[in-house]
Amino acid sequence: MTKKTKDEEIVRTRVRRAYELGNTGGNIALWRSALSELRELIRDESVEVRRAAASGLEQLWWTGDDLTIFALSQVLKNSNEDSEVRSKVALALAEYIPVLDKSPGANLKSIKGIRQDALDILIETLKEADLEVVEYAVVALGNIQDQNTVTPMINALQNRSVQVLETAIQAIDRLEPTAVRSKMRKALEELLDTREEEQ
Repeated sequence: MTKKTKDEEIVRTRVRRAYELGNTGGNIALWRSALSELRELIRDESVEVRRAAASGLEQLWWTGDDLTIFALSQVLKNSNEDSEVRSKVALALAEYIPVLDKSPGANLKSIKGIRQDALDILIETLKEADLEVVEYAVVALGNIQDQNTVTPMINALQNRSVQVLETAIQAIDRLEPTAVRSKMRKALEELLDTREEEQ
């Protein structure tokens, strides 16, 4: 077996493992162990492994695990990361944060800090060139439904193109309407109208 073949087999094994871990259920010890291993795999040198780990972490959203939210935020923050990995991470954050908000420890200062850092990173992501990542960041913010993110979201999108703003509106439109999402959509429409008038 050549070194290349052996390396490819190692990658395939890690990818399979990441998907298996994403299907972990049961008791707390099992899913904590799965989350820990997936947090390691999402830093793997292979993009295929990182994609699989992001999918696995997304599957375990129901845990609302604060350490995982922190790890996901750090991956999203890395603008050099693969866009598919970052898109999956944004979607995972959209699922983890609302669960964290309902947890018994949600009011702890450390938990609030992790949550706010994740929101700040999602908002900062809106300034990037990769339209898919921007779209999923908007979906994430729409899923989280934090009224305090509307103004920072609009500020982050202030100098974006008509195409980016239309994509953001379409992303919000795919979500079930709520008061916060309606507020987001209205603010995005106003920004889009302003941008179109400038052209």
